[in-house]
Amino acid sequence: FQFYIVFPIILLFSLKYFKRYTHLIILFLLLASFYATFLGINEYPNATYYFLTTRFWEFLSGSIVGIVFFQNKKKFNNKLFNTIILTLSICILSYIIFFINKIFLSSLTVLIFTILSTCLFIFFAPKKNYFGKIILSKYLSLVGLISVSLYLWHYPIFVFTRISGFAEGQLLKKIFVGLVFIIVAVISYRLIENSNKIFSAKKMVSSLIVVLVTNYLIVFNGGFINRFANKIYNIPAEPIYNLLGQNNKKCFGRINNFCNFNKKSVKKI
Repeated sequence: FQFYIVFPIILLFSLKYFKRYTHLIILFLLLASFYATFLGINEYPNATYYFLTTRFWEFLSGSIVGIVFFQNKKKFNNKLFNTIILTLSICILSYIIFFINKIFLSSLTVLIFTILSTCLFIFFAPKKNYFGKIILSKYLSLVGLISVSLYLWHYPIFVFTRISGFAEGQLLKKIFVGLVFIIVAVISYRLIENSNKIFSAKKMVSSLIVVLVTNYLIVFNGGFINRFANKIYNIPAEPIYNLLGQNNKKCFGRINNFCNFNKKSVKKI
């Protein structure tokens, strides 16, 4: 989500003061973020997945596709070529989704093919062909419109559902929770994202001040730890599995150089 805050600011700043070099700035940001991913994906996969610096190039790739598309609307209108590229991208994405082992999903090679195939699909699909008609249909377009709200709402709803145990082992309740967060996302899109009334300068500044002050108070007071029972204080700050290590490296989340705690055993974790 930070990308949607940071990138528009960078883009507006570069267009105002460095308009001639905007494309170079975007390219530099993409390459720098990709290099950070290259350095950290094997040794620090969790941090690489969550940090903005290492995920920036993925989102930026989509932005570049949008820029190139709108600057070249009349180009790439060869139906046969578009269909071939679309079919190829769909085959690659399908193979990654259904046949790649979960262990290797976070590898850099798979990530590159995923991003590249997705970009090709987005760029060549909005054409007057079979695939273009499908993804530009009314219902799939709605999914795209509410995608940000879906992304923002699914995590808190799913987390509280898991903590409460509301839907544990019950398929119908899981389906109900899924429907709830979709409905919440639609409402959020209609009332917040698609409303011009809330985007006045005063309201945005006021909201930003409230968020900053709230975050400061939480951090300054140590997360208001006194709201918990005394027994909770003894829980380790990090999960136990995250404390296991070997050769000065954490075991959890590693892909290469697996930990081996039993010299006689062939099994590794």
